[in-house]
Formats: sequence, C-alpha cells, structure tokens
Amino acid sequence: MPDNPQLEKARELLAGASVHRLCPDESQDFSISAEAMDERRTRQNLLAQLTNRWSALILAALVTGPYRFHELAAALPGISEKMLSQNLRMLIGSGLIEREVGGGSRFQVSYSLSELGADLAVRLCDLIRWICDHTDELQQTARLARKTGE
Repeated sequence: MPDNPQLEKARELLAGASVHRLCPDESQDFSISAEAMDERRTRQNLLAQLTNRWSALILAALVTGPYRFHELAAALPGISEKMLSQNLRMLIGSGLIEREVGGGSRFQVSYSLSELGADLAVRLCDLIRWICDHTDELQQTARLARKTGE
C-alpha cells in the first residue's frame, strides 16, 4: 500500500514513544536511561488515562458544550457516579477539562473542555467518526475470525 502523508505523520509520532527512537542504531546498547524511562512511563500513563473506557466518551460529550454532573451522567449511559467523578477529577488534573462553580441561588458546577481538551476532543471525534463509518466492516471481520477460530 503506498504511503500517504497522514500515515507517515502517524509513524513519526509513534516513533517518538518507541525504544527504536531512543536507540536507532542496532549496534547501540538497548539499555534506556532512567530519564528516558520516566518519560516513556509518563507517556504510557497518559495514554492509558486518555484511552480508558470513559475518558474519551466524556471528552466527546463535552464537545457540544458545558455539562453539569448529572447531565453528563445522563449523556453517558452505564457510567456510575463514582466512575464519572473519578474520570472528571483525572481529566481536570490533566488540564483537559475545566470545572466552573457558578453563582446564583443554587450551587452549580459545570464541566467544559479546556483549550487543550478541545484540541484532543477534535481528534477523538475523528476516531469516533471512523469507528462509526467502519463498524459493519469491523464486526464482519470479528465474526469471521470467531468462525475460523483465530
């Protein structure tokens, strides 16, 4: 398959997190410095946080605008209040979501995307769109793999 610019860019980005980037020459020692290991661990932790079951869906939901806690819970069927609360805290701590306490007669807290979160949400929505466009094909391939025992 011929390379396209987007695929080449993805390869470059993935190479930034690989051992091969740290040791590009095969003759080099593949031991990794403590600093490089810390950086790699940090990236792996961020990836794990952002790709957990609920984080991507929370970010995608917030694309449409700010939500209060219970509105967000209603927009994400199946999420428990505890799980929503944990994920919101993590996303706030990562700088992807902002928590705003509103004034007025009632205590109102709303959650919205930060500038960094909005940038990520656009990319997540592209991924979600791709999944929607290819769901039938992916399911068909999965069914075929189950039938053949792969």
